[in-house]
Amino acid sequence: MRNKKSKKKNKMKKRKEDKKFLFLKEFVDFFWKQYNNYSKEEKIKALRKIEVVLSKSVKNLKDKKDKIWALKELKRIKVEECNLEDELNFRDLERLKEIFKSLMKTSNEYLEDYNFLEEFKGVLWNSKLKSKDRIQEFKIIKEIYLCLIEEQKTLFKLFKNNKNKSYLNIKKNYAEIIGFFYTYFSAATSYEEKVLILRDYLRIIRTIKTKGFYDELIEQVKDLSHSVMQWCDELYLKNNLESKFFNSKKRKLTTENSKLIKIRNEFIKNIIYYWDKTLKNPDPKKQGYGTHDAIILNVEFLSKNKKKKFFKTNEEFVARIHYKTKKIIKAPMFGIAIYSSDGILITGPNTTFSDKTKNFIRGEGFVYFKIKKLPLLNGKYFFSASIYDYTGRIPLDHHHQQYVFHVVNDFSKFKEKYGLLSLEHEWDYREKKEEKHKKI
Repeated sequence: MRNKKSKKKNKMKKRKEDKKFLFLKEFVDFFWKQYNNYSKEEKIKALRKIEVVLSKSVKNLKDKKDKIWALKELKRIKVEECNLEDELNFRDLERLKEIFKSLMKTSNEYLEDYNFLEEFKGVLWNSKLKSKDRIQEFKIIKEIYLCLIEEQKTLFKLFKNNKNKSYLNIKKNYAEIIGFFYTYFSAATSYEEKVLILRDYLRIIRTIKTKGFYDELIEQVKDLSHSVMQWCDELYLKNNLESKFFNSKKRKLTTENSKLIKIRNEFIKNIIYYWDKTLKNPDPKKQGYGTHDAIILNVEFLSKNKKKKFFKTNEEFVARIHYKTKKIIKAPMFGIAIYSSDGILITGPNTTFSDKTKNFIRGEGFVYFKIKKLPLLNGKYFFSASIYDYTGRIPLDHHHQQYVFHVVNDFSKFKEKYGLLSLEHEWDYREKKEEKHKKI
């Protein structure tokens, strides 16, 4: 008798719950039908009211499908609310994040979880446009990065069940994380944040190696490593300069430099691995990469036969490349490249394109690259030197941005201040009447 009564009670409860859920569904459907007729202010108010109703209902719903439906509707309302707001609201984003988390917990379907994360990532990118300062922007970008890492975990769970489909998605996700580095790193507001980001990326590169994706993504990892090395070198030089003038900061700057050296050494391993993969018998101990049938011993900068590191605009500039060969090299291509401190390629001439190819080189010698009037303006510049075979495809020795020179002008004498180049130019004034007279 008791069992029959309890069964009846359970059936009655279920019917009541079903009726309540059907009423909730009809109510939400009716809301969305009327929604487009509201003004912007009315929409915000209506969304907040229905959000309260759905939030209470989600807690009481026991059926999995019903709960997922309610959470999806709640998510839809919150996304709409975020889109309508003119200013960035971190509370709404946090609430939306909680909804996505509870959706993922309830569904337990990895492919659907991945789609939820993709959707949340899209909302975050839209929210980034509303950020007013660098701190707000960095918070959003950090959240996008965490979203990418969560996607990675979800994809690996999916990989266990279906290897063929998820393999490409994992590779794509890793490529996106590596590409996202530039956005994430440049948004960081402090040195400590930048160092943490670099350590995070070192950990990611290690996992890429262990999971077997490293060879396929080595080109991107190499480019990222070059950027990190450049930043480390710039900051290292800056710290060295500051430590000479500020004794109070000396300890802090030396500890910073020791961290930078460790990070730089870790990232340079990726470039050495790239050389091993792409070139025949490279020697990572050498400065440059290539076959090393001919090597660059040194590059010196001169002006009027005097060695220099600091030049002035329109001054004579000479780069003397000291080379040595192991055997006779027929018609070698010598090349140089000058980069700005931001990594912009300013020029990249070579002897082949300039019709200055030598028939062969043997033993030790020098190649001189000359500019009569250096057009560069104030700044720090990176200099690359290389020797290639006659086709220009096989590197014998390539020193990428290994050398540095500076351009420093006295502004009291030289008036140009902005940009990278000084171009020969003239200024002229004419009255409007004169212009008309000339046309006639």
